[in-house]
Amino acid sequence: MVSFQELLKATDGFASANLIGEGCFGRVYRGILDQNQQRNVIAVKVMNLLEQVGSKSFLKECKTLRNVRRRNLVKRISACSGIDFQGNPFKALIYEFMPNRSLEGWLHAPKEANAIEPGEPKILNFPQRLNIAIDVASALDYLHHHCEVPVVHCDLKPSNILLDHDTVAHVGDSGLARFSPKSINNSCGNSTSSLGLKGTVGYAAPSILMYLVVITTLRQKGMEARSLMLSILKCNSFIIFFLQQDLIGNKFLCLAEYGIGTEATTSGDMYSFGILLLEMFTGKRPTDDMFKDDLTLHHSTKMALSDQVLEVVDPLLLAGDNEEENANCGRNPRRTRMQETRKIECLISILGVGIACSVESPKGQMDSVDAATQLRSIGDKFLGTRIRTHREARV
Repeated sequence: MVSFQELLKATDGFASANLIGEGCFGRVYRGILDQNQQRNVIAVKVMNLLEQVGSKSFLKECKTLRNVRRRNLVKRISACSGIDFQGNPFKALIYEFMPNRSLEGWLHAPKEANAIEPGEPKILNFPQRLNIAIDVASALDYLHHHCEVPVVHCDLKPSNILLDHDTVAHVGDSGLARFSPKSINNSCGNSTSSLGLKGTVGYAAPSILMYLVVITTLRQKGMEARSLMLSILKCNSFIIFFLQQDLIGNKFLCLAEYGIGTEATTSGDMYSFGILLLEMFTGKRPTDDMFKDDLTLHHSTKMALSDQVLEVVDPLLLAGDNEEENANCGRNPRRTRMQETRKIECLISILGVGIACSVESPKGQMDSVDAATQLRSIGDKFLGTRIRTHREARV
């Protein structure tokens, strides 16, 4: 265990300059921890204990990370549970720092801030995205099928995928994870006995029902309701649903929590992975304004897959992967056409995996074993070993 004083020193007093992330469970700081005559760059996740979810998340992550060990999962170094200088309870988790931050920042960074260093564009090329997809699929395969007790992640999305120095992907944020029974009933959609699944709008399967929670009456406790509303809006797991009025005129603030009231499922993870995969290669969020009524990221990609795939693919992926490749293609038009054809075939195959994973019915859904296998096969067939050697050597 690491002490509060050590973390205070490591983060320069939890300075705002070291703040690298914030969510409904707490804040994440970059720090330098001096231990055993070594200086390690770390990420410190400080739990927000004022919110009940923060305390629960700390316990869940400790329990989950004690039982899993995998290259493509964020490595937990230590934890801290104690008292701060003001006498308040303090809990934090210490992780290996990921210098390339989250996949979210690479896919959707504002253009004006689209660089890690001055002059360095923050763009993931085609081979990098495929490798990241393989990394995430491998992590899910491990969680679902190779842990001593299978684990359902429950909140897979770009902001929970962290990239190391070599852009190797590591699945993080285990605060929502659930342990499932050793024997998973495939005929029931890989459902588990754990209740209280959470997720994020756009990534949680539509078949997961929403339920309403009456928080308080606006007439009698207006300030409390407004305060609670602002707190809840910080967490993507919640959306405001509507204001309801009862028979005697009391107005109730009703909230819908996406993904609550059903069982945690591995199929829920696979739906999220399918949406993630489509987002990575189309550049479109599942909550984009263009998706409304019956049009979704899944449906629009599926409709374009046969003969209009170039209309939905992220334009950045259609350019050459590097300057040398672009120069070689310019000198050899025939080679250029062959590479373009190969890339389009590869994209169609990848999007096909995303579509197969994100079907709404668990029975017709691709599982993590097949998804990982197919993505590796796509990489081997279309891209060869040139994108793998430096990464595989570190396994």
